[in-house]
Amino acid sequence: KKFTLTVDAYQIKVKDRIVLTGLFDTGDEQIGSILQGLNVGAAQFYTNAVDTRTKGVDVIATYGTNFGQRKFNVTLAGNFNNMDVLAVHTTPQLAGKEEVYFGVRERYFLLASAPDHKINLSLDYSINRFNLFARVTRFSGLKLIDFNFDETMPDIYDARHTVDLTLGFKVSDNFNIAIGAANLLDTYPSIQD
Repeated sequence: KKFTLTVDAYQIKVKDRIVLTGLFDTGDEQIGSILQGLNVGAAQFYTNAVDTRTKGVDVIATYGTNFGQRKFNVTLAGNFNNMDVLAVHTTPQLAGKEEVYFGVRERYFLLASAPDHKINLSLDYSINRFNLFARVTRFSGLKLIDFNFDETMPDIYDARHTVDLTLGFKVSDNFNIAIGAANLLDTYPSIQD
């Protein structure tokens, strides 16, 4: 009665997902003259170009107990993901240019939108009218490619942990006062050069 465990697995396929293309410049034999005519050096645009599949699992474990006027709850929750790009669809005019249409930099950014994992541990303790809530969250690391477009030199963002803390006081059955801090330890992502 005090412990619950929930596991949800999922697979999501998205067809013709909207993505930002890579850079097309005036040197492109198909659209370079169009860009020159518009007095534009390079262009990117949004397009429905990519089919993706995301597989994942959500796991939530909770435990709660009471000691007279005291209540204690703990929750451990995790989300684990893996996204794959299944296909890239260009416009007929840009067929054969899939590596520019959905370039390496944009691919890394799309895949980073579904990080490998996020895990949090929450503790909730109350006694009489007072409440303390604390949460530690782990965000997985990720890799991105900057404008050097070099996969051998990715920007690596290490996994990070954040701490949230809230103190509350129950004034009445319908009114609660709370003060808290999100990211109490002021954690930042890895610094990139």
